[in-house]
Amino acid sequence: MQGSKVLSASVSFLISLFLVVMCFGFTACACTNRDEVTVSVKQICDGVEGEYANIEGAGRYLSSEKVTLKYSNMADGYYFYCWKVGQTEYKSTELNQQQFTKDTEVVAVFGKGAEFSVGNNRVMIKNGEISETTSTSVFFKLNNTVSEDMFSYWKITYLSNGSSRIFSADSESFIEKENINVNIIFEPICANCGVMAIYYESNTNDVASLGIRGLEVYSYSEFKNNVISKGLKYAFLLEPYAGVGNLITNIGDYNNSTLNQTNNIVIPMTKSYTSLSIGKIFWDMDGNLKCALLGGLAPVVDAASISGGQNIVTANKPDGTAPTLRQINLIVQANRD
Repeated sequence: MQGSKVLSASVSFLISLFLVVMCFGFTACACTNRDEVTVSVKQICDGVEGEYANIEGAGRYLSSEKVTLKYSNMADGYYFYCWKVGQTEYKSTELNQQQFTKDTEVVAVFGKGAEFSVGNNRVMIKNGEISETTSTSVFFKLNNTVSEDMFSYWKITYLSNGSSRIFSADSESFIEKENINVNIIFEPICANCGVMAIYYESNTNDVASLGIRGLEVYSYSEFKNNVISKGLKYAFLLEPYAGVGNLITNIGDYNNSTLNQTNNIVIPMTKSYTSLSIGKIFWDMDGNLKCALLGGLAPVVDAASISGGQNIVTANKPDGTAPTLRQINLIVQANRD
């Protein structure tokens, strides 16, 4: 009888121990049995969904588990811009240590163009291609997705704070590697509204003293006043987005009809040194008129004639104003009798 009591107590103890273990087991399981979530990636370029690179890291994860997404083997002619989670953009090449508590679609945003890195800093060139790389500089230019006639200038944006400025009015430009210390993006802006011609005559080779250099960007009024103050002959042919064209000139005879027809200007040369430069007039990011010469004022000595022209397409303002898309072709010819 005593043995039965001992056996009964032993069985009760084992049952109690089993229940305790099961309880702890269920408790531990309840702590680790988190819901699973799906992390998927959609690839977008200019609003078009496609496959622009291989994406690693998408799949099923435990809720709040740390997830890393990255891309590889990007298609030629594209660059990676950012990861987008909801309305938040992440500009790093990898989306590191993200935690998701529900099914989430991450958007990988790509652009048409090129990119390169200097250290940990990325440079993206929208609608551009890299033409040359040296030990100190990287040269780039428009690719075939943007018309040279429509190009106005390269805008550079610093991704750390979103500030932007005009970088260059030349469709082929370069950046020195030592100046790359943040992530940046170059974007070609197409907002031309006119062309200009500057004609210079002198009996001495004093062109260097004029202080007007090619490819630099000036305000329209500053440039025009500078040209006038130096006694140069000029023609400014522009469309001020009022639907009416203007040809402002002191350069000589001209035939000014409508902006979609060729404007020819003929100049008699009277001095030994002559030069002709063609430039463009465009809107900047704030809607202000800017000027840039496409070449310097190099003098020509005793030439029988010189000529030059520039054809552009007037495009929309950066603020989204509808484009007029007119062709402008300004041709200037100077003849020596």
